[in-house]
Amino acid sequence: MKKIPYRHVCIYWHDAKSSTDWRDLDEALEEELAICVSTGYIIKENDTSITVAQDFSFCGDTIDSVGNLIVIPVACIVDRRYIDKNNIAAN
Repeated sequence: MKKIPYRHVCIYWHDAKSSTDWRDLDEALEEELAICVSTGYIIKENDTSITVAQDFSFCGDTIDSVGNLIVIPVACIVDRRYIDKNNIAAN
């Protein structure tokens, strides 16, 4: 089995939410941000964003491509839990 040299993570984050239907004003005022959950491996992180990849392709022992990427703004992250084979640990 090939080893992936990145940290496995589960990220909970806020995202925008929209609708195309007509609503009463009171109902519209109750809307809140969506909470999303993304899992994968952190391949890049800086002060403004975190890049998570779900899939890797190998050429020999080297990762040559990644798939199912998501770049999440750090300001939107609500919680981050690192995953190992035994449990999910809080940040």
